[in-house]
Amino acid sequence: VPNALELLNTPVWIWDMDAENIIWGNPSCLELWGAESIVQLQQMDFTNQPLRKQFQEMSQRFREGLSIEEDQVFSIGGTPTTVTCQCQGIDIDGYSFTTLVEVRQVARSPLDANVQSSIEALQHTPAMVSIYNLDGICLMRNPAAMRCFGFLNPNDTETIYDRICDAQVAQQLLDKLTRSATFSTEIMTQTKQGERWHHFDARIILNQNNSRVILVNELDIHKRKTASDQAHQLAYYDTLTGLPNRVAFANRVEDILLGFSHNQEKSALVIFININNFSDVNSTFGFATGDKLLQDIGQRLSSSLLDIEIVARIGADKFAIVYPMSTDAAQLQRFVSRIVELFSTPFEVLEHAYLVGMRMGISLIPEHAQ
Repeated sequence: VPNALELLNTPVWIWDMDAENIIWGNPSCLELWGAESIVQLQQMDFTNQPLRKQFQEMSQRFREGLSIEEDQVFSIGGTPTTVTCQCQGIDIDGYSFTTLVEVRQVARSPLDANVQSSIEALQHTPAMVSIYNLDGICLMRNPAAMRCFGFLNPNDTETIYDRICDAQVAQQLLDKLTRSATFSTEIMTQTKQGERWHHFDARIILNQNNSRVILVNELDIHKRKTASDQAHQLAYYDTLTGLPNRVAFANRVEDILLGFSHNQEKSALVIFININNFSDVNSTFGFATGDKLLQDIGQRLSSSLLDIEIVARIGADKFAIVYPMSTDAAQLQRFVSRIVELFSTPFEVLEHAYLVGMRMGISLIPEHAQ
């Protein structure tokens, strides 16, 4: 180790990335950590120190030759200590990989036990806590936030609004913060792992300089959210065609009937469609071809009848339509003619035109409702 490092007034030490301990420190480093000798410094246990976890996360950046300067909170002598460190990887004979750490600034805080516990919680919580300036540029991230979004880059101009996938939600956030209101919702956001669902809470606070900043708390709810969406999809949608299923169809008819009881609905047309001789398609061309034909029928119905309430698949070869409308006979006839017209155009089955026949049953709500 160069003798010049011994003369520095700022703490400097060398960290063994494999053993996860300090292998050398100058006199200022010994003083900082409260060690009486190099041997005592080398024997110190850093298992529960944020320092150890931070270096684990930054190891790849060190190996790429990057120099990193960040604020860390260490527990030194039982006192929370904010330390500004500049770190970079170095090669030393006899060691696999080491990091040179130079402390640029030390800010000891005479904090009580509750505040110390709060700082430790911030370091170890799975919640992602970040602070942004009023322009949306990130100023601070706790370890959980750094694992999710990456380490801070002084040259990064991306704002908090840029990483929110829904531009409308980002605008709602900006509007709320402009009025100094709290914004809390579930959002889809860009992360290092791709797009993820987060529970997102943002509010304006005052920092230590009495300046207004944005405090953001986030929790990853992606597994719960996607599981909930998948469960809803399985419960209410047909897996083959993607159309609403029998349950969703029945629920909508029930809603319409309930609306009549409260004078909120006028009238509705319900049409059942049964595909003629569909079993012949399966037996002649195979089930895969039959499934493809059902998908094509569902697609044609849903894409051609955009103004209707719901198109559902309620059975193997059965579809249903709900269409709120008046009971005017001419309007009813025009709508039924639209459906007949859809089936007058052949479908493609194994590169051949195939004309599909169907039967329809028609009822009106509330006229035919029980």
